[in-house]
Amino acid sequence: RDVDWLPAHPAPIANLLEQLELTRGRRNWGYRFRFGLVEIGAADFRAIAGAMGAVWPGHPAHGAGA
Repeated sequence: RDVDWLPAHPAPIANLLEQLELTRGRRNWGYRFRFGLVEIGAADFRAIAGAMGAVWPGHPAHGAGA
């Protein structure tokens, strides 16, 4: 797949586990990643990217020159 990498910093997953649709209430949430790429919803994308400090096209700070 074609991937656009954005400047960001590491973020602990533990802080996001109960917020993300992908992981909420799933004890073995990481198992899905064993088979390759996993599609995530827009809300999960925004939560993860925000925790990592990423600014993407469409982000409110993107148009401000960030």
